[in-house]
Amino acid sequence: MKHYILGVLIVLVFGACQKQEVNTTRTFYMGMTPWPPDFSERGKTLAYDFIDNHCDIISQHFDEGIPWQEMLEGKPFPEKFGKDIKERVTRSKDKKVFLSCAVLNIDRVTKARYYDGVKKDQAIINTWKTRKFTDTNVINAYYNFIERLMTEFNSEIVNFGVESNHKDWDSISLMEYKYFLHQVYNKLKANYPNRTFIISFMAVDEKEKEWLSHAKILEPCTDWICLSAYPYTYIGSPVDGSSDPKLLSKTLFDDYKNINIQKPLAFGETGFIAQDLSIYKIKKVANQQMQDDYMKYILEYCQTNNAKLLIWFCAYDYNAAINTFSAIGYTDVLPQLWQDIGLYDENLQPRMSCKRWVRWHGKIKN
Repeated sequence: MKHYILGVLIVLVFGACQKQEVNTTRTFYMGMTPWPPDFSERGKTLAYDFIDNHCDIISQHFDEGIPWQEMLEGKPFPEKFGKDIKERVTRSKDKKVFLSCAVLNIDRVTKARYYDGVKKDQAIINTWKTRKFTDTNVINAYYNFIERLMTEFNSEIVNFGVESNHKDWDSISLMEYKYFLHQVYNKLKANYPNRTFIISFMAVDEKEKEWLSHAKILEPCTDWICLSAYPYTYIGSPVDGSSDPKLLSKTLFDDYKNINIQKPLAFGETGFIAQDLSIYKIKKVANQQMQDDYMKYILEYCQTNNAKLLIWFCAYDYNAAINTFSAIGYTDVLPQLWQDIGLYDENLQPRMSCKRWVRWHGKIKN
């Protein structure tokens, strides 16, 4: 009997050790953008300090337009853009950088505008506005843009086509865009075969099939299946509806992952609100428990599916930054959509999700 009990204890202890060993590792990098709670020096420092201490990788995201003519001619970045890059490089320190660049405007179906921070002849800006994605000048200028930023940040993982699969693409424009992506992708892979080049897909409510079908069309242009997901925007009712992640479709992410099961999964950006949301005609009910439930879900989903990357958009709510926008006359309310997805609230108090993130970051990346 003693031998039996001893045997049972050995099995239980060994099993517990195995479970503990499994729970001390993770398959994916954990990172964030350095989007700050406000635009003061202190605000920027808070954002970068969190990344320094609780992330493996930093997402440097560019979505402010492109200096098309300068990139085509191989000229230096415009002064304002160059200063921004220099500050980001300095603050990133030795952290691995996930470079994320939008070649589409915020509507995600038109070519990115000319970078605002440069004085340029309006005729040149208009010329670039009318050029199609199939134009060799557009392809070469954008390739140069990506290559330059890769060099500045020494990035080994690059998203060169942020949120590419919008449902509103018409068939001709989508094929032109696919041609563009393929040309840039092939050139990048030829010159940098050991680096990872991806485009990201918005994972949106499965009832709108165009999002998924467009992702399938563009899949040959990416090394990973990389998703952009903010599911609180569409689960439940848009008017006074719950944002409870339990309402999330059980197959939503699987549908995208299964586009090509030979390619690794990644989340190029995600997040979940911890407070009620009221924007446009959307009114959603949320709290920090719901946010933490989603955090648990997405971390475990990444682990179960051997994901390579998880980027949470920002560490802090940015109510103060929104107030700055208002003070300078910026009236677009769209940034409020992500205002309350921080792991810290607007009073810099940590939420439940913050503790979960920190615990997971403590696991060994294998």
